[in-house]
Amino acid sequence: MSEETIHYNGIEADKLNEEYDAITFCITGEKKEPKTDIWSLNFLKAPEAVEFQEKPLGFKYTICVMNEDLDVSIFDAILGDPLEYVNNCMRAREMGVIVKTSEWGSKLVDVYKKIFTEGELESV
Repeated sequence: MSEETIHYNGIEADKLNEEYDAITFCITGEKKEPKTDIWSLNFLKAPEAVEFQEKPLGFKYTICVMNEDLDVSIFDAILGDPLEYVNNCMRAREMGVIVKTSEWGSKLVDVYKKIFTEGELESV
């Protein structure tokens, strides 16, 4: 049995943590049924001067998610596999952003919080 390597934007999934600093995920268009929703995933790279909080177990992430009841949660966590976390959020139909904790990441989370709570978009 051969093992298949999963790629996102041409990068192996297990290397995403090295290549990208944030992942945004949201349902595009009208929400339908969980199996037919169309998701938009964006992988973002921070400017080179940004310093991240790395702990012995890995990077610390700031997470902002909105559930189907429109409740917004923001919290920090160390994620072993950020992409698997996003996958679990999508299964639960939660939209949001996970970003390596930094000043840049805080600004990005603030933008998503504003989008989720006020429906307004502004530039980071």
